[in-house]
Amino acid sequence: MSGMHIVKIGGSIITDKTKPLTFKKAVVMRLAREIKESNEEIILVHGAGSFGHIFADRYKLHEGYKNDEQIEGVVKVQRDVKTLNMLILNTLIDAGINAVSISPSAIVKCRDKKIVEMETKLFKDYLGMGIMPVTFGDVVLDKKLKFCICSGDQLMLHLAKKFKPEKVIFCTDVDGIFTFDPSVDKNARLLENADTDLLKSMLKMGKSKSEKIDITGEMFGKINTIMEISKIGVGSIVLNGNKKNRLKEALTGQAVKCTRIGGIKGE
Repeated sequence: MSGMHIVKIGGSIITDKTKPLTFKKAVVMRLAREIKESNEEIILVHGAGSFGHIFADRYKLHEGYKNDEQIEGVVKVQRDVKTLNMLILNTLIDAGINAVSISPSAIVKCRDKKIVEMETKLFKDYLGMGIMPVTFGDVVLDKKLKFCICSGDQLMLHLAKKFKPEKVIFCTDVDGIFTFDPSVDKNARLLENADTDLLKSMLKMGKSKSEKIDITGEMFGKINTIMEISKIGVGSIVLNGNKKNRLKEALTGQAVKCTRIGGIKGE
């Protein structure tokens, strides 16, 4: 076992985003076994996928409080993401991992969609007992907007600042960060190594809608998060969680097809 890692499993690989409340148990069980076999100390974050996005979009929860009808959306999204979290927790425990759930709605407060309070000592205390904390994208209280969506990527950044892990790993449904969106351009090239200057220029091109670069909305936000994480001296890996053993290889410091950003401690 080396240093501690923070791992984010995206909603796109643990749920079917096109079908409400569709859990990909076989995928989560494989990832759980890879985590178990790595024997590394981990904080796990997961996305909401089809358990959160559908009602969040329907009730426009990303805009904050506009009317009382949204309150029904808040409670439905909180219910559904906790349902997904429990499915994941059960799978982790079935794979032999001692894991506990930490719900952001109970420990996080935001102001204007940014985390301003988060009880992180819970994570440290559970890690000290050899228990893996598991948290997730959720709807939380917001001091300005009444409520807001707190994404898994926001949690990754806040936890990385607090714990300074050996590395953070983003498990997505693509092999890493590409020069173009690989789902629409067959000439897209995987960036095996990227520094913050390159990422910054990619974001600028994406904002100007240049034909030279096309970053998907999801990856666009992730790049912003990764750049913030790199500022605190923590390296990131973006890999394809749908490919067998890539997570385990990344956790144990092996060569793996991915994008690496910043220096990784111990490598």
